[in-house]
Amino acid sequence: MHSVLAVSSDGIPLGLVHQQVWARDPKEKGKKEKRKKLPIEEKESYRWLQSLEATKQAMSEDTHIITVTDREGDIFELFALERPRNMDLLIRAVQNRRVKIDDSDIESCGIV
Repeated sequence: MHSVLAVSSDGIPLGLVHQQVWARDPKEKGKKEKRKKLPIEEKESYRWLQSLEATKQAMSEDTHIITVTDREGDIFELFALERPRNMDLLIRAVQNRRVKIDDSDIESCGIV
């Protein structure tokens, strides 16, 4: 089950926004490399995109939305998906995403 739970800023659960029930076909066990080559719409991780879209539809523009994902949500398509200004992502990364930059890049970005 893949659930989207709404929680207040005080941590109080408000209810389910979206939920998907799924099960991997037992015949696909051990075929990870085959699944990696599928289009995003056929991958299990696609449910993160569907959940994000359902959240956008269900929540008002004045609600600050933070989507928290496990490592399965560490996919390019989720990072690249257009999101409204009130929506942020917090993703547990699978890969090291550190980017090497020099001090002048940091200053030009306003990071000090």
